[in-house]
Amino acid sequence: MGVCRDVSVGSSPCIYQGRNRSENDLSFQPTVNEREIPDLLHAPPPHRAAVLINVNDPMWQGTCISIIEFLSQCWGGYHSIIVPTDGDSIEVVFWKLLSAFDPDLIFYYNRTVADVERWDPQQAEKFVQDQIDKFRAQGDDDLDEMSLREQMLKMSVDSFKISPDLTRLLLERLSPFHFGDTYNVIPIRNGDSPPHPLTKSLT
Repeated sequence: MGVCRDVSVGSSPCIYQGRNRSENDLSFQPTVNEREIPDLLHAPPPHRAAVLINVNDPMWQGTCISIIEFLSQCWGGYHSIIVPTDGDSIEVVFWKLLSAFDPDLIFYYNRTVADVERWDPQQAEKFVQDQIDKFRAQGDDDLDEMSLREQMLKMSVDSFKISPDLTRLLLERLSPFHFGDTYNVIPIRNGDSPPHPLTKSLT
């Protein structure tokens, strides 16, 4: 075995089988020492995410599809679960699921007019048009209807949030060694891109 001092990976020389070869030997094909190859099989695993959904959502099937679309953007997004809650409590069976799953991150889905437009376009159009009519009634002659419609699609359509008490329970039960007294349950909406620390997958 010889050591190739003129071809290296990083700061370590390449190792090849056979006799020493000259720098002018173009047929020379060094084999990289396996110690220099990154251990891709032992890379850090993707984050496990749990998404909380409003148990009283009348369009919960559509909301679940939107959540799955969001998770599909994330590297390892299939390592995720969807859990129903009223924002104040979680049923025992789902607490067991959360404990067994042990999520790294917890989100909750905030429904917007964009969700309604997707599954009930007539209802969404009526809501948007009513808002536009209100602005016009106020004498706004320079109303940019297109821009206003885009803003309306981002408006929340319900008051679903995770209460401080439930947030505290999530902290105590799922992250007892969390540093600090606060724990953020992150809101996500229709069309959002994965926030830090999630990694957006290549498309």
